[in-house]
Amino acid sequence: MIFSTLMATRAARVAPEHVRALNMISMAFYGPSWFNGLLRGKANEEVLKRWREYERHLSPAPRIAPDDIPGNAAWRSKGDELFVNLLEAPAKRVGYRFDRESLKTGGYTPMHGWVIEEEQARIRKLLIGALDGSGGALAVKTAPVVDAPQIEPPGPARRWRRKETRWICRYCRAVSRR
Repeated sequence: MIFSTLMATRAARVAPEHVRALNMISMAFYGPSWFNGLLRGKANEEVLKRWREYERHLSPAPRIAPDDIPGNAAWRSKGDELFVNLLEAPAKRVGYRFDRESLKTGGYTPMHGWVIEEEQARIRKLLIGALDGSGGALAVKTAPVVDAPQIEPPGPARRWRRKETRWICRYCRAVSRR
């Protein structure tokens, strides 16, 4: 199940299903729970070893500036290589024979999905910049403001107010000794 999820989401590595499958590798390939995983086997051990390499690469991800294209490209390239290494181990474990090229380039993602993700990222960046004042001014088209007559807000619900020991009516100023 984990291998099929990783294969299905290999083109969308930030998808929640993909991240969940990655986080389940340690548990799924740990081996039998008795004897503290000592009966793990070489195939499971290889999967766990490659997962630890890939996990070390991902956690924590380096803070590379968005305009540092060579830094991003090198980090992504190494991540792609480690991910393909990771996919190879469970594929062999469950009996599939994939070549490295199909693991690296396989998977379908429609262009429309990438466009939507890029637009959402730009919108988030603009909103964050506008809210924290670091830039990204937003222009919003509004209707012209029409001068409306000033309406006084309604007074308190009680018609009478107390002044010292006497009550005075707000409207007619009549005095009552209640």
